[in-house]
Amino acid sequence: MKHIKAFIIKFLRFLFDIYIFIGLVYDQPFSIVFELSLVLSLISYILGDLILLPTLGINSATAADFVIIALGIWLGMLAYGVNVHIFVYVLLALFLTVEEFVYHVYVQNKIFNKKSTVKGKLDKLYD
Repeated sequence: MKHIKAFIIKFLRFLFDIYIFIGLVYDQPFSIVFELSLVLSLISYILGDLILLPTLGINSATAADFVIIALGIWLGMLAYGVNVHIFVYVLLALFLTVEEFVYHVYVQNKIFNKKSTVKGKLDKLYD
């Protein structure tokens, strides 16, 4: 149940952010935004959160998420024939990566029951 909750949180974040950047700015239908959000959040959750985060830590998992998000948006928009400027890919990937950093603290604390190595206020966000 913990994994389902964590995945839904990730998916809803991706859906909201991608809708703002791609759906509203580039006037793309919600079906494209939904499919892209679902695929990216699933790949990012499995690869970044379940495989890399427990083995390599927050920094590596966050860097991997940046690459997954940037490439995923680029390939997804390319597959749909939508021409989106590279600045949008990078900006959206950076925005989601900052969110992912905080999300990784949550996943480490609540899913893996491991205190995050991040010091400061981020440790107390989800207590």
